[in-house]
Amino acid sequence: MTHWVKLAVGSNGMVNDMLSAKDNDFLNYLRDASEAGKIRWQPTAGESQFTASLKGKYNVVTGTDHDGPWLKMTNEQDQMMLFIHANDDAADRVERIFVAARRVGLDVDAAIDDIISGE
Repeated sequence: MTHWVKLAVGSNGMVNDMLSAKDNDFLNYLRDASEAGKIRWQPTAGESQFTASLKGKYNVVTGTDHDGPWLKMTNEQDQMMLFIHANDDAADRVERIFVAARRVGLDVDAAIDDIISGE
């Protein structure tokens, strides 16, 4: 009997298994915490990229390219542990994380308050 395993070719050109349950849990956590303002996203030197340190030993970067938002997690040795492109996330969490990271990283709410305060 032949068993077929469906593999996805990620936007980074690497062949990946579909998102695991842990990947989904992680995306849900990042989405919820980012939208609640609990993650301190900071802009990077890269255009439209934002970074956050988690637990003092993991780094998450989100950014966008011509195909849309992406998310990358690295460890203390700067080894890429996880890369997920929005195209691989049918629930649009990667896009929502990017939007929340940009809002926090660029302090959009403070800018809006400054503009509408009339001062």
